[in-house]
Amino acid sequence: MKIFHVFDESTREYLHDYEAQESPEEPGIYIRPTCSSDKPLPDPEPGKYRAFSLELDAFELVEDPRGFWYTPEGELVKVDSVLEDVPGAWSRTQPAPTVEQQAVAIRIERDARISAVSWRYERHAREERLGIPLTDDIAELDEYIQDLAEVPEQSGFPQNVEWPDSI
Repeated sequence: MKIFHVFDESTREYLHDYEAQESPEEPGIYIRPTCSSDKPLPDPEPGKYRAFSLELDAFELVEDPRGFWYTPEGELVKVDSVLEDVPGAWSRTQPAPTVEQQAVAIRIERDARISAVSWRYERHAREERLGIPLTDDIAELDEYIQDLAEVPEQSGFPQNVEWPDSI
């Protein structure tokens, strides 16, 4: 019995081992799959796959393009095959957000902070109608929401934002 390493015919990627039996008619000759080799396998490494090189007549480690990649525009693309070409400008790490993307994110955060306190206006109006003690200082609430509304007007917007103290 002898171990052969089976590889994919088109990608040459190592697939699995195969225990070949010796031919009963020809001692020393083993019956093995077509796409296989008894050459040693290199140890696996992250981000690489083991492939059989016909030119070298050996297994080698090759960069594995499979997985998720980011285009320069920040679009996430999935590569499923070792045969797919990955443009050189693509990266495994997400690119830094553009100024426009940062501005959108800051505005979303600002809107969420305003929404988180807006209910207090309704409570204040109800308390006034009922003539019960007021929970909030409405002028302070107005000032806080106005400060939030003016966040995009800050000189460092959107990279350097100073959020008003929450109330």
